[in-house]
Amino acid sequence: MPVGYIVRDNRDKITGLQERLTAEWSPIGTAPTLSDGNAPILIEDLQPIRFGTARQPLHLYVIWNEWVDLPQQERSEVIMDAYEATHDSADVVRVTLAMGLTENEARKMGLKYKTASSL
Repeated sequence: MPVGYIVRDNRDKITGLQERLTAEWSPIGTAPTLSDGNAPILIEDLQPIRFGTARQPLHLYVIWNEWVDLPQQERSEVIMDAYEATHDSADVVRVTLAMGLTENEARKMGLKYKTASSL
């Protein structure tokens, strides 16, 4: 049976996005936020506990126009890598969805959110 491999031509872009996202997710006071007007919006959405679930599931959404031209799988990997670098394992295992969306994609998907500055 043939085995295939995913080719990633944009490793430098992925690494740069992961570093920027990790800096944004770092505890307050340990890393500066992006000041270029293109900071990601990080949404940690706790889901209802379902029957038979020991921990409250967590959905992660990162709204960021830097995702443009990056496939969804790679966006999710960047998000999970950054989350793992900045959170303990008890939080990481609760993540059931990690989705990176541009502002336009989030709007088309009907994802409604407010930023902390707009509350």
